[in-house]
Amino acid sequence: MAWMSKEVQEEHRKLVEQVVADMEAGKPFFWDSGHYGRPPRNILPNNEKGHEGEDRFYRGINNMLLTFEAKVKGYKDSRWGTYGAIKTAGGQVRKGEKSTMIECWVWEKPLRQKNAKGEMETVYQKDEKGNILKDRFGKKKPVMVHLKSPLIMTYRVFNAEQADGLSPEHPITIDLADRNEKMEMILANSEAKIIHDQVSGNFYRPSADEIHLMKREEFKSMDDYYATATHEIAHSTGHEQRLKRKSLMESQGFGTPTYAKEELCAEMASMFLRQEYGLKFDEKHRDNHGAYLRNWVEALKKNPDELYLAASEAEKAVRYIRENMLERGLKKAKVKEVENVENVVRSAKKRKLKVTPHKVQDKEKGRAVGMLR
Repeated sequence: MAWMSKEVQEEHRKLVEQVVADMEAGKPFFWDSGHYGRPPRNILPNNEKGHEGEDRFYRGINNMLLTFEAKVKGYKDSRWGTYGAIKTAGGQVRKGEKSTMIECWVWEKPLRQKNAKGEMETVYQKDEKGNILKDRFGKKKPVMVHLKSPLIMTYRVFNAEQADGLSPEHPITIDLADRNEKMEMILANSEAKIIHDQVSGNFYRPSADEIHLMKREEFKSMDDYYATATHEIAHSTGHEQRLKRKSLMESQGFGTPTYAKEELCAEMASMFLRQEYGLKFDEKHRDNHGAYLRNWVEALKKNPDELYLAASEAEKAVRYIRENMLERGLKKAKVKEVENVENVVRSAKKRKLKVTPHKVQDKEKGRAVGMLR
């Protein structure tokens, strides 16, 4: 079993107590996911009054359709739009690209009635003085009527990766030079398979014992990537083949107490690992972990004591990761290093015994003779 110094244990204790103290004092936390991932959204931002510039996310069936299409085609860009919308955004859909069909269910339509001349015309909204109301663009506002059955309209959209001329969805801010040797060792020796196949989220799937992550370049920094990866690895330590953690084994789904306890445990473990293995961990990073933790503590009736219980389980998870992923990985690397040295030595010995046809002229005999090298 790996030994943990009293200094490390004390640092962990102080960290938990600081988070608890901040929560009890009502300190505001604002959690940052650390990545740029977003669900499918329209390439053109919202232009409605009061919501200018905001993302327009696809909902319901369209969210599912576009998420599935992105997974199948390997698209990492969350932006979608019609041919015209992409052109408006400054792009050009490449020749031969195939569109994806989405649906729009319309439950209302403008009211139309016959006028004095017996002609059908649109009825517009009016104020108490009889003046026709207009929207922010100066267009008349029609009276809308609810339909018994919706009008289903279809649109053809393209992903931003199917077009040229568009600016990148976000800047690449992660710096691979910031890789941490011990974190990389933990990831390389994760007992749960790690698959980088996600666009806007990260998760651990107990049934398959798999960790699904976004690609590294979708994160803002290496520290953010490690924080997310170790959070999911911490979840995996509760698997039935490992620690058999009750909060993972008996989880009844999102929003339940057992789910919240498992999230607390995983986030605490991630926090401890970042703290222990030399990653950047200043007040900002501590506050970000605290914001995430507090979300789940609130789900547990705002009881900070749950953090202490989670910390105990998190220590077990960290110990398991240290012993079975980090230290085992270091041992494997050491064995590999020794094997490489032995192979070099054996190769050198073989070269010394090898006779090569290096020819020199024997002046006395006037013929070529072989020499050892």
